[in-house]
This record gives sequence, structure tokens and C-alpha cells, in this order.
Amino acid sequence: RLTVGMLEKAGIRIEQAGNGWHIPGGQVYQPLQLAIPADVSAAAVFAVLAALSGTAVTIAGVSADPDQPDAAVFAILEQLGAAVRADPAGVQVQGGPLMGTQIDLADCPDLGPVLFVLASAAAGQTVFRHAGRLRYKESDRLAAMQQELAACGIRMDIREDTVIIAGQNPVPPGRPLDCHKDHRIAMALSLLGARLNEPVILHGAECIGKSFPDFFTVLAGCGCQVERIPAA
Repeated sequence: RLTVGMLEKAGIRIEQAGNGWHIPGGQVYQPLQLAIPADVSAAAVFAVLAALSGTAVTIAGVSADPDQPDAAVFAILEQLGAAVRADPAGVQVQGGPLMGTQIDLADCPDLGPVLFVLASAAAGQTVFRHAGRLRYKESDRLAAMQQELAACGIRMDIREDTVIIAGQNPVPPGRPLDCHKDHRIAMALSLLGARLNEPVILHGAECIGKSFPDFFTVLAGCGCQVERIPAA
């Protein structure tokens, strides 16, 4: 939908044909001016941070635009118990008591890793449906998150296409957490520091540069203490 909408704004006609697309030839792109929309997938991390820590964050320039599937994060946070308020300037998320719920990841699998961390802080049980696609990303995100959450004493049950996480108290990991060369895993694991209230060491965090090079600068601006450890 995002691609087709952008083409149409530029004067290009594209038609859905069964399970594919028909694009007539001989078309000419028309010049236009537009504002590139904010990336909700990246903003979702900070919305989850607010819900996880019981604080508030205002994310400027972001909307709950359904054309970006990861905008589902705001409705999911409300399901879990956070307060969400949207206005033309952006979206504000206020954390509160969290309660487990049912979450469908079919159209927003990239939200999975950060929501797994959040689910571990919610009372009761959170069930994630259609999570299987997470096996086929930059890493096997199901296996990666299960392994790293286990290092923090958090159990994550994987049952084919379903993930189940109950509310649990984490423990400090006895080792650095591995980012598995995956930017979404790095973002998710960085939020564990908000639950542990003590340092979490991330190994291979440079992978965050794929989508959000200044992620840790923004994270520090939210009040988190971030320190780069020189390579040995």
C-alpha cells in the first residue's frame, strides 16, 4: 500500500491483477513535494520503553497511520494497559500497570522482539499469534530472543507459530547479551536495562546502524545511561 500510494502521487498508474500487479508502460513520473513520514518501526521502541518503565514519552512527527503496519504498536500498548494519546504533532505514551493480552503479529512481525521484552513485565500471560515469520529475518529472532531472555531468567515458550510469555521478574545476566547481528534484537535487548535497573552489556551492538545509527544517542536522551565500551 505504501509503494502503490507513492507511485500514484507521482502520477503512475498501477493495477492489482489477481495475485500480482499490472503496470502500463509509457508512463511519466510527475514532480511532487512531500514529507517523508517518520518510521514507526523505530519509534515503537521508545513507545515500548515508556510502557515498560511506567514513564511518558512524546514521539514527534509520528502518527498511528495504518499504512505503516507497525503503527499497530499503539493499539497493542493500549491493550496491555498503557495510555496513548495522538494529536497532529505526534503520539504520547504513558506507562501504567500492564496486563497480559493476545497479540497478532501477522502484519507486524518486526514488533515481536520489543514486545517480548514488554510482555515479560505484564501481569498474567501474553500470547503472540503468527510469530513464525520471525525465524526468517536477519536472524532467527524467536531463537535469539528466547536465548537472551533466558540469560535474564525470563522464560519464553515457543510453540510452532505461537509465543507465550508470562510476567516474570528478571535477573541480571551473567554474561553480555548477544545482538545476533540483528538491529531489532539489539533494540529489544537494550530495553532490558529499564527492567533490571543495572547495566546490561550488549555484544555486537554496532548492527543497530542498519536502520538507526544514532539509536543509543536518542536512548540516552530518554534518560537511559549509555556507555560505549572500547573493543578489547
